[in-house]
Amino acid sequence: CTNAKAQGIKIYTVLFNHGTMTSTQVANSVNLLTQCASQNSFFYQASDLPSLNSAFAAIAGGLSNNVRLVR
Repeated sequence: CTNAKAQGIKIYTVLFNHGTMTSTQVANSVNLLTQCASQNSFFYQASDLPSLNSAFAAIAGGLSNNVRLVR
């Protein structure tokens, strides 16, 4: 994460399906993913499909026009 951010790469992170994790594991995962994300607001926590869809919609809405998708 550090190296990618140093290169100017924006990192978004999503924690999904954490229902099977202990509270300590969730806290550790949240901490790790928040630190890895380029900004705290680039970390999303989703517990179900609607919240996962919302996270990806927010990520898509936050991307700039500089994104290029290739196949």
